[in-house]
Amino acid sequence: MDFRDVCQKYFGYLLEDGYEILVEKNENCMEYKKGNLIIQLFFEKQGYEIYICVTHIDGRVVRAYDILAYFDMDSQRGGYQIPRLGDLEKGICYLSKTLCCILKLVDVSDEANFQKLYDFSTNKQSDEAKLLNIQRELRKAEKCWKEHDYKQAEYLLQKHIKYLSLSQKMKLQYIQKHNR
Repeated sequence: MDFRDVCQKYFGYLLEDGYEILVEKNENCMEYKKGNLIIQLFFEKQGYEIYICVTHIDGRVVRAYDILAYFDMDSQRGGYQIPRLGDLEKGICYLSKTLCCILKLVDVSDEANFQKLYDFSTNKQSDEAKLLNIQRELRKAEKCWKEHDYKQAEYLLQKHIKYLSLSQKMKLQYIQKHNR
């Protein structure tokens, strides 16, 4: 069975709830539409990851990860990385149960609910991007330290002082002590 066939098998309850399958040329994407919403199921063949997004017809997208995080549930349930292609059906079954849980938690078709989820998702993604940037700059600070570029290392460490590990704090103290 291919991805789309397995999705049809496990997400049949969406059809019973009034969703229709959108014809998609991509064999690694399955879309169900109802009103202003499209539920998208994706399969990334390189990393064997399957995940769900809820997309408003106007282009706003909310990942299942973020919907679950909004409700303080295990956000890792919003996606599933299968160890091998043979486990695709197991992963899709898992995601089917996750989506069923989400749809019981919240009416995503309600505009106000969707906007709250979208705002939360956007803020969460922005926070994740900021954290990735901080981590990148702290790695750069470590590189500067090793290359004896203490001025740049001090700048980067000081810039992100509340995120420093104990050893990074000690390095910053050392630089500040010896630069006076």
